[in-house]
Amino acid sequence: NVLAPWNLLTVSKTLSLKASVLFGSSSEYGTKQGAMKESDCPETETLYGATKVAQTYFSRAFAKKYTLPVCVVRPFTVIGRGDREEHLIPTLIRCAFTGESMPFVEHPAHDYIDIDDLVAGIVCVIEHIGKLQGKVVNIGSEKSYTNLQVKQRVELFTGKTIHTQHVAVLRSYDASSWVADTTLLRSFGWIPKKTLDQTLFEMIQEYQNIHKEQT
Repeated sequence: NVLAPWNLLTVSKTLSLKASVLFGSSSEYGTKQGAMKESDCPETETLYGATKVAQTYFSRAFAKKYTLPVCVVRPFTVIGRGDREEHLIPTLIRCAFTGESMPFVEHPAHDYIDIDDLVAGIVCVIEHIGKLQGKVVNIGSEKSYTNLQVKQRVELFTGKTIHTQHVAVLRSYDASSWVADTTLLRSFGWIPKKTLDQTLFEMIQEYQNIHKEQT
C-alpha cells in the first residue's frame, strides 16, 4: 500500500497518462458519527488504514508537484458477483444453503456499493480527471445497513434460516455508523444504480448457478 503506489507514481512522471486512479479506503476516516466526507480528517486506528492514508497524501503531493492527473478513490464496502468467499455476504449465502453455522456480530454497519457501480464511478473519475486531479473521491451508496439487516434479507430471498453463533466482537475496527457522503462524485453525474437487494439477489443466483453446475 505504500511502496507499490510510490513506484507507480514515480514511473508516471515519465509517461503521458490520461489518468492515474489509486484505490484508497473508507478505513482512512476511522470512526465517524455522520456521513464521511472527503474533507474529513483521517482518524484511522489500524495499520491498514494508516498505509492508505500515506498513499493518499503522497499521491496528492505528486499531483501538485508534477502536475500529474492523479486521483484517489475511496470505495466503501464493495459487493457483487465474484465477491470473495470469506466475506460476510458470500458466507451468509453459503450458510443459508448448507445449513452450517457461522460466528456473527449483529451491530456493525456498512455502506455497500455494487462492483458495477464502483466501476462506473471510476470511469466517471477518469472522464473528469481535469477537475479531480489531486483530489480524493468517495464511492458509496450513502445508505448504511447492519450485519443483522443483511442477514435478514438473505434469509428472506433464500427462504432459509441462517444459523449463527452470536459473538460480541469479530473485528475491533467495526462500527455501528459507516456511510459515505458522495456529493462530489454525484456532482459529475454519477449515481449508484443497484440497490443492496438487487445485488443480494444476483449473488444468490450466482451461488445457486455455480453449485448447480458442480452437482
